[in-house]
Amino acid sequence: MSKLARRLPVMVISPEGFKALLEGSEHRRRILDWTLFHVEQGYLQALQRYEHVLRQRNTVLRMPWSRDTDRELGSWDEQLAIHGERLDAARRRHIESSDMVEITQRMIECVLTEKVTWDYWPGWDRSQGLHEVLTAQRERDRQIGFTRTGPHRADILWRAGQGMARDCLSRGQGRLLVMAFEVAQVAYVKKAGNVRPVLLVDDLSTELDFVSIQRLFSLIDALDIQTFVTSVLETVVTLIQPAATTKLFHVKQGEIRGGR
Repeated sequence: MSKLARRLPVMVISPEGFKALLEGSEHRRRILDWTLFHVEQGYLQALQRYEHVLRQRNTVLRMPWSRDTDRELGSWDEQLAIHGERLDAARRRHIESSDMVEITQRMIECVLTEKVTWDYWPGWDRSQGLHEVLTAQRERDRQIGFTRTGPHRADILWRAGQGMARDCLSRGQGRLLVMAFEVAQVAYVKKAGNVRPVLLVDDLSTELDFVSIQRLFSLIDALDIQTFVTSVLETVVTLIQPAATTKLFHVKQGEIRGGR
């Protein structure tokens, strides 16, 4: 599966992606992990090893305390810190790289008039190493039965105006922000990974006005990659630039009909 995904990078942009702004950090980490999978050698293996060790540590945390389990936790702490620091380093290199910052800022400015900034939160206080934090919080983690800190809690914090973007932007603006960020990842993968991703945009018209859709299409056109767009609005169809490679299909009652 991973070999196939690496050969054919596919980014899906859908209304569900709006959760990346409103809900927990898992959705935002998923965007980062998709990009790093395609541009960072060994990232998938590092992520899988970290998740494996995390599961093992959480299992031991839920066991009755003994000297043996405490020693075992010490071993898992060490392994989790090693793989966690590697994950954090890769994510930090990506989110802070000049190419990533330039591409993302340009994409967001194309679709939003509001000033948006973002910060990366690694999942723990970087004033201490991850191993120190895990050791210091071991007893508290044992009480609640899971690991509270680490790269599995990493996050991207979007800000707009005087507060968090999720609180300051409308639903339409929030969706534009997430979509622009996702398109920026596609552009970055194309440039850094020397591949041509495929972009799937589902239900583009949801909560977006005509001007916003125009702005988003300008970003997508500039990518020069194969793109599939679905919409129930005829106005969206009129915005698609006619070209020899453009195909239009109608789906009615489960039947696919060819168009222009």
